[in-house]
Amino acid sequence: MGKNYAQEDGFHSEIMGSVSTTKDESKECIIKGNIGKDKIYHTPDSPWYNQPKAEVMFCTEAEDKEAGFRAPK
Repeated sequence: MGKNYAQEDGFHSEIMGSVSTTKDESKECIIKGNIGKDKIYHTPDSPWYNQPKAEVMFCTEAEDKEAGFRAPK
């Protein structure tokens, strides 16, 4: 995630848009990540996949685990 996207005067989306990523932008990322008390990710085969709104999307489970997310219990 880009540094300084949230500042005292608010959210700066232009900074987020300029962040380069190592992810393959051509593939669809379908793993939903939810940031809350626990950082939980949901794959399409999860029974809870359709319930939460995705706050962040991942392309692989390795990416979400690296970002500190866990699978639902």
